[in-house]
Amino acid sequence: MPKIVDCVIGFNEIDMLMVRVAELTNVVDAFVVVESSKTHTGAAKPILLRDAVAELRDAGYDILHYLIDDMPGSFGSARELGWIVENLQRNCILRPLSLMGLPDDAIIMVSDIDEIPRAECVKQLPALLDNPRNIAIFEMVMKKYFVNNETISHFNNLPWLGTVACQYGLLKNIMPQGARIGDPISPRSGCLNLGYDRELYSYERRVPNGGWHFSSMGGMEALALKMQSIVERTRDNTEAVAKPTRFGKHNHRGFRESNAEVVAKFLAEHTPELKNVNSPTLKDVAELDIPDVLKTSPRQFDFLFYFTEAIDENSAPIDELPPIEKLAYPGPLLNYAPNSIERIRGHMSLAGKNVLLVGYSEAQAQSLMEQEHIASAKRLALWEDHIDAQGSAFPVIIGDICGRTSFDDSSFDAVVFMSVWEHMHDIEGACRESARLTKNGGVVFTEFGPVWTGATGHHLYLDGGNPALDFTQRQLPSHMHLLYDRETIARYLSDHRGIHPHHADRAVEFIFDSDNINRQPAPAYFKAAQHFRPIVTEDYVSPVRSDILRHLRARWPQIDRFDLDGGAWAFAVDKPS
Repeated sequence: MPKIVDCVIGFNEIDMLMVRVAELTNVVDAFVVVESSKTHTGAAKPILLRDAVAELRDAGYDILHYLIDDMPGSFGSARELGWIVENLQRNCILRPLSLMGLPDDAIIMVSDIDEIPRAECVKQLPALLDNPRNIAIFEMVMKKYFVNNETISHFNNLPWLGTVACQYGLLKNIMPQGARIGDPISPRSGCLNLGYDRELYSYERRVPNGGWHFSSMGGMEALALKMQSIVERTRDNTEAVAKPTRFGKHNHRGFRESNAEVVAKFLAEHTPELKNVNSPTLKDVAELDIPDVLKTSPRQFDFLFYFTEAIDENSAPIDELPPIEKLAYPGPLLNYAPNSIERIRGHMSLAGKNVLLVGYSEAQAQSLMEQEHIASAKRLALWEDHIDAQGSAFPVIIGDICGRTSFDDSSFDAVVFMSVWEHMHDIEGACRESARLTKNGGVVFTEFGPVWTGATGHHLYLDGGNPALDFTQRQLPSHMHLLYDRETIARYLSDHRGIHPHHADRAVEFIFDSDNINRQPAPAYFKAAQHFRPIVTEDYVSPVRSDILRHLRARWPQIDRFDLDGGAWAFAVDKPS
């Protein structure tokens, strides 16, 4: 029997990858995931699928992740670039395949990651592809927004020609994009029953009832993110979802009550006749035509459903939390660079500018002045004995940037923060005051972290050499401060990390009671940034393991993101003329 390799291009669909692997693991020999460092609209994106692939590989699956980091930056119009980027990402599937030593008769499946073939249909491929010129085309059912969406609006429940498969020898000649669309003069239509789909050619073998295309799964925010990232976006549909709501929590009572109007509007527009599935139980989903893993684990994937009866997040059954010592340590901090200003110098310049520095010691200010050729600078400190107030080389002003300082309007060309946003009691207030102090067309730059809802959530504790008391070393269980109570954390530090109980108690006090971290969730930072026009935003992210993410979503349904650890953001200040 020929080897079968399942190849996908993906964006951020970690849960779709998990569903896919569960459905196909017994019928394919290997998986390949191709991810790009840019969206199809050319924007930089964090690498979100790599860690999920690594987890699956560690669990014994034969799966390979390939990162494309050479996408074109400009090519004609933005829309033209988008199609080039999407097609290039699909054609790059050949790169990892070339490293696998495959024979020409190996069967290669090519899909978007949310196009999931039915396992029973994959078994038909050796017979369908006995001729090396043949291409198998999976006819799938389109499912939009929720897997139990039985409406026919927005192309939902129409047949969709998605996954294609052919022999490796043919794929090398026609390229994955060629296999996807068929004849370039008369390409296959993706969505059928719209009146312009053509008959298949003799070498094109249709696989009926071949699987599912789960598009824009997860509700409102998932749709918003997709529309901001894919090539098919338009001005209208981007604006329509410019204010996304909570991803994945549309089934939770707290979300329903606080977002009732938004939910009602979304359902009325996109899913007016949802099939009634009243609660996340096996009984309710067993009759749905969905992958088996969604039937057996509906609570794990509850954000893919729409349940007519809201879940009470305080009493809904969830997987039992594992012992704290079983949690993984945070992964590497992605996108982080030690010298963030140097990294974004191509987008902004401080040379010759009059700058207000917030969070800078005298030595740090001197270094920045020389490095960036700043003309003049003042430092702002909270009180006279503060470390940022020491030294005499620069004028030091005492004040709180979260309120009104003593400076006049438009006093500076730029306001630069270093490692202070995470400490501020009012980030939005600091942004308002920064906008007041900065001239029209000026710049506000901030580097910050850790964010409270990130993997570590807090700063250095007592002993910089002890990884059990130094949160910057990332050697503590991921998100433990959001998942476990004080007693559990103290007991873990004492029993499993060798910390004296007295110091373990002090560590817990620092985590939850110290006043040098603001404990603001990720949405607070994004909300504050709305006072400015973005120039460049580099998010420092630490992807969250899917099992940890499920517990975080259940316990903190109001929080949008748990992967943001910090960032280096630069903004322009636009004032009315």
